[in-house]
Amino acid sequence: MKLSIKEFSLILYSAIVILFTSISIYMYISQRDKMVDLIASDIQKNLLEVSYYASKVIDNVNNISVIEPMIDRRIASNEIVDKFLVFNEDKLIFDSSIEEPVNIKGSQFSDKLKNISFYDLLNNEGFKTEINIYEQDKLVPLTLVLVLNHKLIQQNFSDLKINFLIIYMIIFLLVYFILWKVIDKYIIYPLEKLRQYAYYNSVVPSALMIKEMEYIRASMLQTFTRLEIEKEKLYRSSITDELSGLSNRNHLDERLTRLIAKSKRDNKEFAFVFLDLDRFKDVNDLLGHSVGDNLLVDVAKKLPDAVRPNDIVARIGGDEFVLVISDYGSHFQLTTILQRILDMVSSEWTVNDNKVNISASMGVAFYPRDGENIESLLKNSDIALYEAKNKGRARYHFFTQELNKKIINEIETNNKMRDALKNGEFELYYQPKVDIETSKIIGAEALIRWNSPKNGLIPPNEFIPIAENSGFIVELGEWIFYTAFAQQEQWSKNSAFKDMLLSVNLSAKQIAHEKFIDRFKTIFKNSGAESHNLEIELTESVFINSADDAFEIVNLFHSLGFTISLDDFGTGYSSLSYLKKFPFDVIKIDKTFIDDYNSKSGKVYIDTIIKMGHSLGMKLIAEGVETKEQLAFLKEVECNAFQGYLCSKPLPIQEFEELVLKVNN
Repeated sequence: MKLSIKEFSLILYSAIVILFTSISIYMYISQRDKMVDLIASDIQKNLLEVSYYASKVIDNVNNISVIEPMIDRRIASNEIVDKFLVFNEDKLIFDSSIEEPVNIKGSQFSDKLKNISFYDLLNNEGFKTEINIYEQDKLVPLTLVLVLNHKLIQQNFSDLKINFLIIYMIIFLLVYFILWKVIDKYIIYPLEKLRQYAYYNSVVPSALMIKEMEYIRASMLQTFTRLEIEKEKLYRSSITDELSGLSNRNHLDERLTRLIAKSKRDNKEFAFVFLDLDRFKDVNDLLGHSVGDNLLVDVAKKLPDAVRPNDIVARIGGDEFVLVISDYGSHFQLTTILQRILDMVSSEWTVNDNKVNISASMGVAFYPRDGENIESLLKNSDIALYEAKNKGRARYHFFTQELNKKIINEIETNNKMRDALKNGEFELYYQPKVDIETSKIIGAEALIRWNSPKNGLIPPNEFIPIAENSGFIVELGEWIFYTAFAQQEQWSKNSAFKDMLLSVNLSAKQIAHEKFIDRFKTIFKNSGAESHNLEIELTESVFINSADDAFEIVNLFHSLGFTISLDDFGTGYSSLSYLKKFPFDVIKIDKTFIDDYNSKSGKVYIDTIIKMGHSLGMKLIAEGVETKEQLAFLKEVECNAFQGYLCSKPLPIQEFEELVLKVNN
């Protein structure tokens, strides 16, 4: 039978209680017997002294009362003596008490005066001894009886029992408490800590006071430390590629499982990149496998530096690596990372004093478009890798031809845009803004156009989104500001154009750039343009992710004297909250509402926007006006101005100026 610590302790305490109780009972009986011996000795002494005195002074039975004074003194000085009796045979001839004599006989009392037991003392009314007196040389035997005060004797023994019990309980409880605390502190609690440590292997117990238990603790600590080290080594070996130190296939599967679950929950994609070193077999064949292995180790050390900390890098065998890239802002950003990887690998490596020139090919598949599990992503990225090698190696290829073509086109377009800016291929077109009341052109919106010598005029919707994704919009936007401000500065010197309000669009990417404010101030200061004839147009998308930055910038524009316009009003979110918070001067009604002017709801919506704008002290401009009927309606609801093909499409500067002179004169 196995016992718990508490059960064992309970048995131990029970044994201690029994032992302690037995000792206490023995001590009580010993103490009681000592008290009995004292009382018996006192009884014997009193009987002997009185009998001796009586034998000396009594010379006649009728003269028995001569001993009464001595007996009274004895009774007065000894509380356990109730009274003395004297019998002549069975006849009571003397009673020291004042009560009525009781009809008793001397034979009823015990003459046992030695070795009196506790029960002898309690069960006998008194004790007797013989008195020998002489009447004229005649021996007369008398019996002297000492009657005990049983009530007092019993009270003394009861007091002894109670006192002993109190002392016993106090000592017992004190010993019990101390023993419990000692056992609990030095045995139970340490053993429980050792048990928890053995079971959970968590908190290491501190050094124990008991030597044997400390040996156990130290042994357990040593054992668990070794086990933890071995477990860590085993785990690392199970998830780590032995040669490169990167994650192996098992760890790749483990991390990808978590990433797929997260991406599915967040509705996000990630790129699964299969990388293979080009002509690695030639390195092994020409320089030996040791050089090849060391080359793999060197590449494995550099690969994590080419990606971000949250990306996954793994070696799945031979010269094959897998990289999982997530949380990229755009495909352009992804291709920047991919190109960085290619550039890193495609360099000269020094391995065992050998110069090795290699390159890498990569196949890219996207979750969930190209696969929703590890197997399909691996298979499809392998197909893309094969295609990259077929196309000449040292490149990356996307699994779907359509996506591959799109992303490659974005990269090529981005590179061409940067060259186009250097070569002066961009220019500003100007779309007139017409006052509805006077029908005169009162301003223009500057719109960028790309006039490629090879491809002709490229529409903005083909390159502006790419510029936004790549971040090139910041550099392109600075050129727009510089060009538009310079144009307004020229108009300020011409009486026909000096009151012309020139509008420039501002994107969210430009506002988010950390150096935007400083760059904008510098461009404006150097341009010499007049801010009261310049207007900044912002869409609601500017405020969605960076409202605080946008608020600071809008206030900056106002402090510099610019007119602020809210473009495409009503197509975004929280338009009314923007009107309340930001100090706009102009609201531009989007073309989608103008096209719907002829419906009941469309009319109500346009009329409501215009009335609301006027009540807030703002001017209203309608975009995309193409018919006279639309213009007539806008005039009826008191819209301030319009722009659209009814007046003119965006024009080059010369044609725009000619149109202004023609219309306004």
